[in-house]
Amino acid sequence: MNLPTLTDVVASLLAWVGGALGLGTLSGLVPLVVYVLDALIIVMLVIFPVVTVVIWLLRKVMGFIQRRLGPMRTGPVGVFQTIADAIKLFHKEDIIPASADRAVFLIAPFLVFVPAVMLYVVIPFGKGGFITKDLNVGLVYLTAISSITAVGLITAGWSSDNRWALLGGLRSAAQLVSYELPMTLALLGPPLMAGTLSLAGIVEAQKAMWFVVPQALGFLIYFIAGLAEVSHLPFDLPEAESELVAGYNVEYSGMRFGLFFLGEFANGFTVCLLASVLFLGGWHLLPGLSVVDELPGWQAGIAAVVVYALFFGCIWLFNRRYAGLTSATDWTFKWGTIPAAILAGIVLVAGLLGFISVVVTLMKASMLVFVLMWLRGTLPRVRVDQLMGFAWKVLVPLGLLNFLALAFQAATGFPSGWILNGLFLLGLVLLVVFGWRKRWAYSHV
Repeated sequence: MNLPTLTDVVASLLAWVGGALGLGTLSGLVPLVVYVLDALIIVMLVIFPVVTVVIWLLRKVMGFIQRRLGPMRTGPVGVFQTIADAIKLFHKEDIIPASADRAVFLIAPFLVFVPAVMLYVVIPFGKGGFITKDLNVGLVYLTAISSITAVGLITAGWSSDNRWALLGGLRSAAQLVSYELPMTLALLGPPLMAGTLSLAGIVEAQKAMWFVVPQALGFLIYFIAGLAEVSHLPFDLPEAESELVAGYNVEYSGMRFGLFFLGEFANGFTVCLLASVLFLGGWHLLPGLSVVDELPGWQAGIAAVVVYALFFGCIWLFNRRYAGLTSATDWTFKWGTIPAAILAGIVLVAGLLGFISVVVTLMKASMLVFVLMWLRGTLPRVRVDQLMGFAWKVLVPLGLLNFLALAFQAATGFPSGWILNGLFLLGLVLLVVFGWRKRWAYSHV
């Protein structure tokens, strides 16, 4: 049985309303209503659940890194802590400074949050129909929409009529504009190799080999620039509370402050989701093994569970070998088997229902989200001069070099991109070996 699409349902409802009011079929309103409903579905079924889970996991992972338990009192193992915080924000008084530019002050949080929602319109979550709109210029759409966030941060700081908020907004804009350039240069690699700007087309082009292999340098540039774009440690200078009293949002309270918070975490997940789509093969479970796509649902689900278990199992072994287990981390690992078992069951059910491609894409994104949390609990904040100098003196030249090598390879067939990324991987391996040997030498003095 063929189920009606959202467009069919909206067209039928508008035709019924138009007939009842004598306004005709109202067919011209169908695209607008469908777009609004798509946005609401994305907000309710993607943004809110993802942000809620990510915030709770961030607190748990940070607690694990710092040898403590994290939230424990609100619900079982603290799972309702984020919901309690949201209820608290809804009940807080909405204060607007008397000298603020009221209209601009009110619209600024939406200029930060709404682009975070609009980005999900063109991102393919899985194979088939798990994408709202597969634009043939999807990557151009992403870069255009993501640039709106800088406008929201500037207007938030300027409209508050607060010198510290204004300084925070200007510094935020400088950071976002500076790191947009290397991130855009890194994003040019996948479409050059795939021959299309469609995100779904880029994923399909990675069936034989993920683009992170020939584009390791581009992937690293994108990930570092993405950290700066979402103001994540060590680049969280827009919210350097020790210097600017929380930065651009210092005058905001209640749910308007919550919208900035939601936008930041939603953008963080978007960076990881885009990395999994553009560089890590999207819904392709393993590179070079296209047979995985043709596996029965339960077998594909088991394969996904095994890959996920190997990833976090290696982290557990590394922690046990080099950091040791305290009472807090031991408790985390013991009780972590319960949600892990639930997750494994969800993956198997998704495989049986045909949703395994969505699970694989989100699984890769969640691994990168864990890396973000790891960095947040490990690295210190950099100075503003180090932040800007790293963008313009390191990432931009490397991004230009990577793009020129790929463009020359695409035009002539000479493997200049492969050579550059091979040299980069060799240097990275030598750096890791040198750092490990130095660490071993210091530990045995």
